[in-house]
Amino acid sequence: MEAMLETLIAKISAYEEEEEAQKMMTPESIGNDVLTPFATSGSDPSSSTPILTIFDSPILGRRDNSVSQTPVSQPTSTRTTSCRPPKNERVRQILVDLLPPQNETNMIIRSSSSWFLTHALENRATLKTDSVSSSTLNLAELSKQHPTKIARSLMYIAVCLQQLDPTFDKSKLHLFPSLEARMEKMIVTVQGLVASDDELVSTLNGLETLVLLGAFHINAGNPRRAWMTFRRAMNIGQLMGIHKPDTSLEGGRQMWLQMTQGDRYLALLLGLPAGAADPSYNLDETFDNPDIDKDQLFSRKMCDLSTRIIERNENASTHAYATTQEIDEGLDRIAKEMPTSWWAIPDIVVNDRTSEAALTFDRLMIQVWFFQLEALLHLPFMLKSERRFEYSKFSCQKASREVLWRYLALRSAENKSFCCKIIDFGALTASVTLFLGLLEPLTGAESPERKSDRNLVQTVLESMEELSQGGKDVVATQSVNVLKSLLAIDDTSGRNTGNLKLTIPYFGTISIIRPHKAPQNPQTTLPYLQPEQQSGEQAQTSQHQQQAQVIDPNSAQQNWPSHSFIPQNATQQNPLNLPHVSFTSSQFPAIGPEQQIEDWGLPVEMDTLFFDSLLNTDIEGNWIF
Repeated sequence: MEAMLETLIAKISAYEEEEEAQKMMTPESIGNDVLTPFATSGSDPSSSTPILTIFDSPILGRRDNSVSQTPVSQPTSTRTTSCRPPKNERVRQILVDLLPPQNETNMIIRSSSSWFLTHALENRATLKTDSVSSSTLNLAELSKQHPTKIARSLMYIAVCLQQLDPTFDKSKLHLFPSLEARMEKMIVTVQGLVASDDELVSTLNGLETLVLLGAFHINAGNPRRAWMTFRRAMNIGQLMGIHKPDTSLEGGRQMWLQMTQGDRYLALLLGLPAGAADPSYNLDETFDNPDIDKDQLFSRKMCDLSTRIIERNENASTHAYATTQEIDEGLDRIAKEMPTSWWAIPDIVVNDRTSEAALTFDRLMIQVWFFQLEALLHLPFMLKSERRFEYSKFSCQKASREVLWRYLALRSAENKSFCCKIIDFGALTASVTLFLGLLEPLTGAESPERKSDRNLVQTVLESMEELSQGGKDVVATQSVNVLKSLLAIDDTSGRNTGNLKLTIPYFGTISIIRPHKAPQNPQTTLPYLQPEQQSGEQAQTSQHQQQAQVIDPNSAQQNWPSHSFIPQNATQQNPLNLPHVSFTSSQFPAIGPEQQIEDWGLPVEMDTLFFDSLLNTDIEGNWIF
């Protein structure tokens, strides 16, 4: 009997292996080639493809254009005796098994701040009658729908779980083995079964699933995963034809604009090229049109300008500063199109799920992006010593203040549960940028603006300390450590003489060095020069001083070296209070000769901080920063 059972098991295993091998070679497993494009109102896909016009002859004939608008799967096998359910049915059942009970789903949605992130998608990209939130309110009916709709609701629930209030009693949810494990399983399953399937994802519901998946990765602090998700959504969207202004798919145009904006934001952050050309404008899409959605048009204009910043960063040409000035004029021009009241910062963003609260949140996020663009535009020139770059320094510091003020508004008392690690990361880089200005030496009494900047950084630090939840939020925890280390260096008492090297991926590397001890004759000793340079006649001393204060004499060529500044009037200051600061941007190549740390005549031993919390949970690989 045992021998017979073993033989039976062996035959079953062999049958399953044969079936899997055959399944790999069927159209069901590889999908149609590649997608059946959706027709647009302007022209048929075949007529708009130049290579297909060669078949438009009486001899060769032309392929039939009366194809279905939705992909049709081919028969999976000539064998008809298999009782295995179709692929879509198998996927549907796997996804349905991941859905929480209806009462727990309702509880998750009510206790989450995810509506901040999803309402824009519903209002602009899809029909309100088919919105993801309305579909999730009836899971029994949803379970009978197409797998893509179920996957979309699963991603919505995952985002809601991500945005749960930290004080929420998780014991009320029976998600086994744990809430975090169930959320991760939702992401992995949707990513493996739906997002990677060309047939399933080639619908507006499929694209919405990808956008929600990308939003989840952005909030989780995984920018590379988010970028690849948005880039896949754009590729699928192009094959569906929604990138064309005359697309006939309802909501397709708005979906394309949203995906493009997400791609631009992530591409600029990661130092990658844009995924597609900027969408064209219709004749009525101007600020002069009283019926136009100015907020949306403003976002599109920012998207265009971010593309120009990306191109400037990639080219690093000799005319980079001239390009920077042109882009800055463009930012200033679109800013003036919005009324003064539009730029007002609310004291608090009320989390009451009203349209007014949603509009306020949208505006704050748009404004944060605007000022981040302004800071990233001028950052390469911020620490250049030439006087003509003073405007870049002023613009960087001003934009950083604006980002931090809005960050604190977003992190108000009613929004403690709002989770977006990329926004937290933006607040950190804005704080670091503002801090670089604090390290410049004083020429007199400390200005009120300087005191205000220090207090602002301190306030952001306190907000992040509260957000870190005792180390549970890794991004906030590392941000707290970074800001504390920087504020310790900005100690005017002269007791802190340590050196620091801080590396922030997607931002750059900051090196801060102080002398170990004060020179014996600070009135005649030049800062940061080799001992042999300090000997000689007074004329030689003056010549050395001039050389020490001019870091890059060839800066007119607009190369992209590491930028550093030498404190002005250094001989009148206490050298212990004059740190030497160098900033190397991760977005710009270092072209031409650079001044290395070793050339400063200072000890190079320093504490090293590496802000790696955005890397630990992201895609592993041989990434270059």
